[in-house]
Amino acid sequence: MFSKQLLFVCFISLNLLSGCVKGQATSSACPNQEKVSAQIEVLTPEQKPLFRIVQNGKLGFIDNTGRIIIKPQFELDQVANFSENRAALGGKNGKWGFIDSTGKVIVSPQFENVHQFSEQRAAVKQHGKWGFIDLNGKIIVQPQFNQVLGFSEQRSAVQKGYLWGFIDRDGKFIVKPKFSGYTGFSEGLAGFESYENNQNKSGFIDTNGKVVIELKNINIDIESLGFTNGLAPVWVRNPGIWGLINGILDETGRGSKFWGFINRNGQITIPTKYDYVFNFQDCLAAVVMNDKYGYINTSGEMVIPPQFEKPLDFSEGLADFKLNQRYGYIDKNGKIVIPPRFDEASRFYEGLASVKTKGGTWGFINSRGNIVIKPQFDSVSGFSYGLAKVRVGNKYGYIDKNGKYVWNLSK
Repeated sequence: MFSKQLLFVCFISLNLLSGCVKGQATSSACPNQEKVSAQIEVLTPEQKPLFRIVQNGKLGFIDNTGRIIIKPQFELDQVANFSENRAALGGKNGKWGFIDSTGKVIVSPQFENVHQFSEQRAAVKQHGKWGFIDLNGKIIVQPQFNQVLGFSEQRSAVQKGYLWGFIDRDGKFIVKPKFSGYTGFSEGLAGFESYENNQNKSGFIDTNGKVVIELKNINIDIESLGFTNGLAPVWVRNPGIWGLINGILDETGRGSKFWGFINRNGQITIPTKYDYVFNFQDCLAAVVMNDKYGYINTSGEMVIPPQFEKPLDFSEGLADFKLNQRYGYIDKNGKIVIPPRFDEASRFYEGLASVKTKGGTWGFINSRGNIVIKPQFDSVSGFSYGLAKVRVGNKYGYIDKNGKYVWNLSK
């Protein structure tokens, strides 16, 4: 199985990249994309950017100007990252609670385990079961589930026994547990697989739990994100053919899958002819043919023909690639926009990408390939809220997009 979480750079030919593009990736609306119905509002508070620092062996947080917001006072593994202005706090009793973005304890450590906040709800574990609290620590959904998923479009997948269902933010069942497989909600729909009345069923439900797409002889990809850019990946089973294997007549091909996409009406709009497909993102989807990766648009047109050994990681319209032991960047049409001249490269964040030069140090380039922060660091992170974490030797600090330190290097 190809993993959707793995995004790698690849070995490719300059001629292939520059001379075999058959389509054009659109920069605005996706081609042939149906209008997506209104989704339920995502209830997410504005995030206050906070960054972890260590001072005298204690953990604290600064804002993106370098000002200390939460003074260093916690053990290094005591506080998790912030989400919706809340961070999980571990107590000496082995239990977990939450602090707010000022460092105030909002929920005292009392739970066996917790998840990050998502849409103003955090999953908490008590007496071996999962439920949900609100931003103030009030239990909204009593712990009762074996497993839960974070909220998306005000819906969460929950498990009782071996089956899954969906609840709303108040804990009311949208669908009682009856699914053996599912996808989370995306673009107002969630995929499901079930076994009912001695029949396997699959399709998609809306946010009210109503089955709006019921598939026949087509299977959804429960490991996918479901619908993105108005399309969802599906597969059909190869019935197999008769052929010779080592001179012996045998059935070959049985068990393999062919992949394609359906639209929101459940119709196959991109034929099931690929060895594997990935979700659409920004109007492009990676597809696999003969162990090579290429890219199609939402009309099913091959924008970048299969030629890569691994899927590319497109970010802000560009993806890094490897050629002759050097890294460069291509755009969504397969055109080289930054020639390969770096030892290593990463994806773009907030208009800048980190690159490693022959000297063995890291710096940052803009989307034109110009170095805007000279290589000088042993390691770096991507930019977030205007800051990037950098390391020189065994000391860490934060820089802004001008390369200026807002938090000086420290151990």
